[in-house]
Amino acid sequence: MKYVKRSLAVRWSGGTVALREGQSIGDDHPLVAERPDLFTDAAPEPDIKMPAVPGRHGAPRVERATRAPGEVRKATTSKRTSKKPNPDGD
Repeated sequence: MKYVKRSLAVRWSGGTVALREGQSIGDDHPLVAERPDLFTDAAPEPDIKMPAVPGRHGAPRVERATRAPGEVRKATTSKRTSKKPNPDGD
């Protein structure tokens, strides 16, 4: 497997083709044989280097609205702490 060194449009015996930096191409492709200067064996760095983890790096946690199969959730009830105003003023 070869990788394109930089983005460019190249004219070769097979026509004209636009190549994107990091794009992969098979070792046996005729373009690689004709223009080996455009390619490298070194794989490019990944665009995203680590998986996203909820709650890290400022990412907000998102609560699921529905339970997953087999998941048991506790029912919570909220208690009212404030009294209703008395119409008599007491």
